[in-house]
Amino acid sequence: MASQRFSFGPFLLDTGRGVLLERGVPVSLGRKPLALLRALAEARGQVVTKSALMDAAWPNSCVEESNLTVQIAALRKRLGEEWIATFPRVGYRFAGPLAVEEGEVASTPARPADIEPDLSASPGAQIAAAIAGPAPMDRMPTEPAVARHTIAPASTIPRRWQWRATAAAMALAMLFMVAGTAGWLRPWSQDFEPRLPLPDKPSIAVLPFTNLTLDRTDDYFSDGIVDDLITDLSRVSGLFVIARNSTFAYKDKPVEIRDVAQELGVRYVLQGSIQRAGDQVRVNVHLVDAATGGQQWAERYSAPVADIFALQDKVTRAVVSVLSLRLTDAERTTLHRAETGVPEAYDAFLQGWNHYRRTTPEGYAAAVPYFERAIELDPDYGRAYAALALVYAQAANALWSYRLGIPASESLARARRYLLEAQKRPTALAHQVAATLLQMNWKHARALEEIQQAIALDPGEPWNYAVMSLILTSAGRPRDAVPHMRTAMRLDPHSPPYFWFVLGLVQFSLDDFAGAATSLERVVEYSPDAECLLLLAAAYAHLGRGQDARSALSRFNDIRLRRGGVPVTIATAVSFDYTAFGDRERLKEGLALAGVPKSLDELAKNRLPPAAVRDLFLGHRLHGRSLATGEERAASITAEGIATLSGDWGTIINGKVEIDDDAVCYVWSEGVRFCGTVVHNPGGTKAAENELIWIDARGAFAFSQAD
Repeated sequence: MASQRFSFGPFLLDTGRGVLLERGVPVSLGRKPLALLRALAEARGQVVTKSALMDAAWPNSCVEESNLTVQIAALRKRLGEEWIATFPRVGYRFAGPLAVEEGEVASTPARPADIEPDLSASPGAQIAAAIAGPAPMDRMPTEPAVARHTIAPASTIPRRWQWRATAAAMALAMLFMVAGTAGWLRPWSQDFEPRLPLPDKPSIAVLPFTNLTLDRTDDYFSDGIVDDLITDLSRVSGLFVIARNSTFAYKDKPVEIRDVAQELGVRYVLQGSIQRAGDQVRVNVHLVDAATGGQQWAERYSAPVADIFALQDKVTRAVVSVLSLRLTDAERTTLHRAETGVPEAYDAFLQGWNHYRRTTPEGYAAAVPYFERAIELDPDYGRAYAALALVYAQAANALWSYRLGIPASESLARARRYLLEAQKRPTALAHQVAATLLQMNWKHARALEEIQQAIALDPGEPWNYAVMSLILTSAGRPRDAVPHMRTAMRLDPHSPPYFWFVLGLVQFSLDDFAGAATSLERVVEYSPDAECLLLLAAAYAHLGRGQDARSALSRFNDIRLRRGGVPVTIATAVSFDYTAFGDRERLKEGLALAGVPKSLDELAKNRLPPAAVRDLFLGHRLHGRSLATGEERAASITAEGIATLSGDWGTIINGKVEIDDDAVCYVWSEGVRFCGTVVHNPGGTKAAENELIWIDARGAFAFSQAD
């Protein structure tokens, strides 16, 4: 079938691939804006009626015309006002000069990635395409389509151009026939077509090694060795290395090397096996050129477990040698440096890291004793200190501290304490944790300094670039964050949900609400209970997708209620680390459009009368839990109104409860008092201990009667 490529200004709309490029960089557009742009471009300057546009974007659907207005406005904001002209009560037309390139699409059925790169390609494919720029040296060429060029709005092509196009097609066909008879002249297979552009330097993916040890619980050891090999190789400046998260997606799965390389956008794949027997370890490893299917190198190694770092160094240097790379003096020093001289400490670290990688509260809790054991065995183990700091920092940031049995304040205190030890023995991980803690306090300048040092020490770690993007976006610099997010997602094509969340933050800050919605939808797809549902609701609202916004908001509030919280308000909503005034106002506007109330004052209609409060409080115990920190709150009140409070309600012993028509007050020594009101919590349950809400000047506190 025929494909078309429309060029206008810095943009190129490729209808065959379903993608819009700006100076060669993919532009994040949702399906509907892209469908509208295509309909306008294909009309080549003619007016397209509103009904025709709505049919193009919402086929077989009945939608309000206001949806079209919102999408056209979004297109204009992204492209510029000059490209789309309005014809009142009629429709729109494409207003600027438009160059059209038409050609034949290959008859082979297109991959989903080619048709809809924004949704069906490997995670990160669309944004990652921007990294490669011009075709690199080791990019595999593909058969180009025969094309002819015209300038719209011409509807016909002069015969002389048709003749030239035919001649060009014949010449190209002859060229390819000759190339086919001399296929040995190029070293790659014709059907090797990476879905992502190959970098301008040798590229490699290290697949999980097969664990040949009979004890399957030893997987943490073989996985840890591969993890460190990936880290070592990624520090070689002349090599592009895919991150662990993406390569381990193939663990315990039968795979074809060519398919893996094409999906991840690399030329070389490293495979192997590991067997540990007593204090000995054996490693078989081989390097495959996925473009030819040929084995480039293979080797067997055997060494005491105590020499595992030297063994890793041999593998790394062998790969570097086979690919004809040169190491800098700094790279030689780094690769030769062992992170600990105690094999048992390294083993304990690998077990802890295996648990941490699960990114769950249970995984974090299980990781802590192993990292502590590693430090006990080697008090100078810098990476183990950094890992402990990371666990506690992430637990506090994810509101998981109480799952570790400590309040958030203690979690942060431990993170800082272990970080101080880690900084005495600097590693890339220590700098990343320092940046994370500084970002949590919005100390952007110092956070940027730390993450830049992390990148310098470990330029192949995608999380460093994701953290950099978050810091820049939080500081009000989303445009500066874009290239770092592209790098993160190119290094890790099977990007984790967090990367899509940060990308959504960047896009929302840039008024790219359609792109933000697409990115945040991916997060919710992986993590249905994700907190970013609130940001997704705001993005939907800005796009005029009211029903979707209300649905996302409802899901978000359901999650809060299940966890013992109260419905969100604009006053209590998280800021998503936005600090710039414009970003915060954009978020508030979206939340208001989604139907989020300004404050809990709107629950005043659910206020309990004084008699009901007396029955609830006097002679009973009350109990709840902070949604933010997991900290418990409790009150024990006698029939005479003598009260003892604890938790985030405050610490009060032998206080007095006073109840009147206007408020409920706690009074303690020297007449100090604080007052509030009690209201029903819509959707709250006794199981979640949030049937009721105490509201005072400090905020809202959910609770239930304990007995």
